Amino acid sequence: CVVWGQKAQEELKSGIHLCGISLNYFHLLFELMVKLPSVEASRIDVRIPLLVDAVCLRVPQYRQLLEALVLKNRQLVALEPARRYKVQELYHVSCPCVVPPNFWRSSDVRPSDSLFDLSALGTLRTRLLQYAAGRGAMNAARPKWIFLSRAGASARRQFNEQAVVDSLKKVGCQAVFPEKLPLAEQIALFAEAELIVGGSGAAFTNLLFCSPRCKVVVLAKNRMPISIFSTVARYVGADLCYFTESSDDGGETDDIHESFVIDVDRLSAFVVRFLSEERLEPC
Repeated sequence: CVVWGQKAQEELKSGIHLCGISLNYFHLLFELMVKLPSVEASRIDVRIPLLVDAVCLRVPQYRQLLEALVLKNRQLVALEPARRYKVQELYHVSCPCVVPPNFWRSSDVRPSDSLFDLSALGTLRTRLLQYAAGRGAMNAARPKWIFLSRAGASARRQFNEQAVVDSLKKVGCQAVFPEKLPLAEQIALFAEAELIVGGSGAAFTNLLFCSPRCKVVVLAKNRMPISIFSTVARYVGADLCYFTESSDDGGETDDIHESFVIDVDRLSAFVVRFLSEERLEPC
């Protein structure tokens, strides 16, 4: 979509467009940062700057992503929201993945609506694991069975988290807060984990760094047919299951952000069984 905008507030000579849904880590990595290897491999003059959303330079982990993936010494130009820019020569790089940011009817979502280029995922995984290793983040003392807390996340997709945490502590699972960790430590945390449990959310973007046979349990709203994390898990060899709320009214929801309630006793029993099984049937 090309829009002719009048009365630009700022004019730039040239730039490579790398803006989009930068506030969400999942979309940032799989829709925007995934383009960077192609940019680096292209013949675009290294003097042409990367145009990024301002949040990418304000959030430390996002800036670290850029440091890890921008191998050439390109200038970064931050574009502020609600400000119009005119770029005389704009480069646009196609995204190798298809990740819809929203759906008209969530109950009509199909797995084929979200498509990932596995070669592009492989390049991201290799580059970022190397980044974490290069900063000495690997092989540190950290928990292997983890629960991804959403205590600091938005009010969307709320569930009885504290009850879930208390229940999982009994089986040896420790709560962690990925958003508080530097990027290299986030990557290492997931790469070395043997069990990951948590409410569906952007923290599961880090599944890209999991080791084969890692067990993953995503807590989600009942009858929600979105499975964007399962493709990533399958690619790296992780064993992922969705564990849904207890109630079942026979219907489906059109709001993927609705709150839900998890039966903690059923979850604990499931996690114990999941860990003991070689591999469960798809669920």
